[in-house]
Amino acid sequence: MKQPLLKLHRWTTLLFALPLVVVIVTGLILSFQPITQHLAIKPGSLSEARLIALIERHDPKGEARSLNVDAGQGVMSLSPVNGASVKIDLGSGEITDRPESPLARVYSQSRRLHEHLLFGFDPLVPLSTSAMLALAALGLLMGWPRFLRNDLSSWHKGMAWGLLPLIVISPLTGLLLTFNVTFTEPMARAPALPLIKAVQLTSAFTDPAHILFIATRGGRQIVRTMEDGAVKTYTPSDGGLRSMSPNWPRLIHEGNWAGLWSGGLNGLTAAAMMALMTTGLLMWGRRTFRRKVHRKPARAIA
Repeated sequence: MKQPLLKLHRWTTLLFALPLVVVIVTGLILSFQPITQHLAIKPGSLSEARLIALIERHDPKGEARSLNVDAGQGVMSLSPVNGASVKIDLGSGEITDRPESPLARVYSQSRRLHEHLLFGFDPLVPLSTSAMLALAALGLLMGWPRFLRNDLSSWHKGMAWGLLPLIVISPLTGLLLTFNVTFTEPMARAPALPLIKAVQLTSAFTDPAHILFIATRGGRQIVRTMEDGAVKTYTPSDGGLRSMSPNWPRLIHEGNWAGLWSGGLNGLTAAAMMALMTTGLLMWGRRTFRRKVHRKPARAIA
């Protein structure tokens, strides 16, 4: 029974090797995003008065419908203002055309690859994610390793069993996100408040320096913040600010639930998956090479 499972495990890895490498490597890069984001936010660095003054200055007609704050680059974006987004330097308060930082570009490109791969191969992402879960299930079915030695096979098995919860949770939450499973109740649609009003309500609830963005999602205005490394979501209304239920699949998959700790766990998970892929392919390569070497003398004798 174990040999057929081993072959299935091996061929599943080989079949999905390329998309799996892309998804895992980009996941490893993205695991650092919540860490850098958390470290960039300085409590008290952005006041309610400063935010409102910038909105009033650059959107005097109140046409902007979304606000985005990038603490790492020190910029705030308003859109649409006269049909185009406006990027504002938080230090000077002036409009800036400064391009994305190299780190921000790395994150945005990695996210695009992580979610869509290349050339419209989007369906390969959930298929590859399902393959990760299948590989973990096949490993479980093959059973606990009886002996562990200081060799490639033992390192592969020990790593897989030792980090099994992380290796299962990451692709599982990724699949839940793909199929929009959030375990939260859908919010009723409601008209958006003016940005200044939303900023005032948020500032009465938390430090405005924690604001990531204010925008409309699914017909409802939401405020997303990062407080003590954890991403939180609120809905503003005339009655005040209401906390939304956490979207745990997204928080866990993106490592946004505990700042440095959750980002570090995601990094460990991605590194372990990459190590498992590498050791698995190396073992297959060695086995294939040995078989070819053994066949050559047999042909020579014949």
